[in-house]
Amino acid sequence: MVQEQCRSKTNGNVSIALGKRHYNFTIGWCTINDSGQYSAVAENVRKQTIVYVKEKTITKGADVVFECEVEKPYRAVWYKDDIEVTPSSRIKLVTKDRTVCQLIIKQTTPADVGKYQIRMNNVYSSARLDVNEITKDMDYVYRLLRPEENYANGIRAKNPNSPTSVFRHVLDGSYRSTSRYISTCGSLHALREFAQKSRSPGHVIKIQIDALPDDVEIIDLRDYHERMEYIEHTDDEDEIRKFNNFANKFEEVLLSGYIPASCIQRV
Repeated sequence: MVQEQCRSKTNGNVSIALGKRHYNFTIGWCTINDSGQYSAVAENVRKQTIVYVKEKTITKGADVVFECEVEKPYRAVWYKDDIEVTPSSRIKLVTKDRTVCQLIIKQTTPADVGKYQIRMNNVYSSARLDVNEITKDMDYVYRLLRPEENYANGIRAKNPNSPTSVFRHVLDGSYRSTSRYISTCGSLHALREFAQKSRSPGHVIKIQIDALPDDVEIIDLRDYHERMEYIEHTDDEDEIRKFNNFANKFEEVLLSGYIPASCIQRV
């Protein structure tokens, strides 16, 4: 509870200041750890809000700007994965008005993925950058058959009536649960990457997208914005990160429905 006699208070990156009719509660240099539910209580009045701090995810080739504003001009040093960032033709370190520090990365590539941190006057602030490949239209998706699957008979999910969500399917896979989704990869390269970690590698098939029956649902998780629609509310940031990383790395495309043999070819 904020006391009337408390004009201002600072604790780490959190400051509280009292005005004539209002309190200001400020979180500076937010990180994922600052996510959560915040409440303000004054006598019999209670208000609350939820604060979410999100990482940056952009499309390959786009520019990205990390920015930090401070009250006083301190010397700032930027790091990527704990290695100091040095300027180059693509990477610019900019200071504006002596108190705004920017790290600008032009024409991003997958090599730019990582944790970025600014350090100044013993204060650290960090965020993660993820870079997505540009999603292309698909002619085929690729699947690693399970031992019990025979593509000559068509392909079905383990349990077409399962309530398993897209989010949980990607996290748990069909080995741990009976899902209504059929996992595929958007490219043969991604499938080969997946095959290296598979518990029971089998034959590889490709499924012709434009030949699928109209009642087959296609969920393209290669696209970041599409994935955001299926993220469930959870306090476990690690689960969200795993969901994004897995779907992005293996170009996951989920199918729901019966896949007839006429749409399938062995690779």
